[in-house]
Amino acid sequence: VIQGKTSHNHHHHHHKKNYDKWNDIVKPLHLILSKADFTLDGMLLFDGPPITSTDSITIIVNIMKEARSCAILEIRALNILNQLMDHHEHLRNQALCLGIQSLLFNLMLDFPHNELLLSKSLFTTMLLLRPYGGLEGCLFNSNQMNAIKSSALCNNGIKIVLDTMKNNINSRRIQYMGCWALVNIALESEHKKILIKYDAISIVCDVMDKHCEDAKVQFRALFAMINLVTSGDFQHQPQLQHDQHPQLQHDNIGEGGGEGEGRSV
Repeated sequence: VIQGKTSHNHHHHHHKKNYDKWNDIVKPLHLILSKADFTLDGMLLFDGPPITSTDSITIIVNIMKEARSCAILEIRALNILNQLMDHHEHLRNQALCLGIQSLLFNLMLDFPHNELLLSKSLFTTMLLLRPYGGLEGCLFNSNQMNAIKSSALCNNGIKIVLDTMKNNINSRRIQYMGCWALVNIALESEHKKILIKYDAISIVCDVMDKHCEDAKVQFRALFAMINLVTSGDFQHQPQLQHDQHPQLQHDNIGEGGGEGEGRSV
């Protein structure tokens, strides 16, 4: 009886702690994201002076760090973050400096089967690692490579990305975004070594087998495979234009944050 009572009290205390965290941290941050008008020029609150776009990135990343237990809030923050980073290189660099990569990988571990949050996180990973100039998916020789190396990826991030894909093999959304992330991850030589170590080629093959009738997943998977199996000594190839793939120009897999508009690679 005493054990049952103790267990009940502990359970009640756990719920009260979560409720207090929602009231003290998550709810106010949710209101900020809901009421703030995030634009490429900065953030405008209803009652206060405008906040610069650079400060907006810091605010969003800090919100994500404070509210890691709330998937809805993380998704909302990622939507805004992706929109800002997709347009401004300096904002992407700032997000990298603030350690957003490690936060993304922790989210993948915390919410291993949340399809929307995982796909958003993978899309953000792709954006963070997009080569300067946006030439993702192209073949470079070594002196043309502008790939970004991520210590968080080298430590454990690559394994987390691949595990996320393996554990959600039936989700076309996650496989589409995962393969798109692999396209840019594999551009960096150290990343590629770790990808090969953790059997990324077999994982991409499994994705292609599982989603063999999905042209959009196949498209991303093929370019991931190209970057996985090439040595990096190839000459730069002309980037494919949108009109060469009209059937893939408008992707409807992503929701918000720019994910629905796939760049041709």
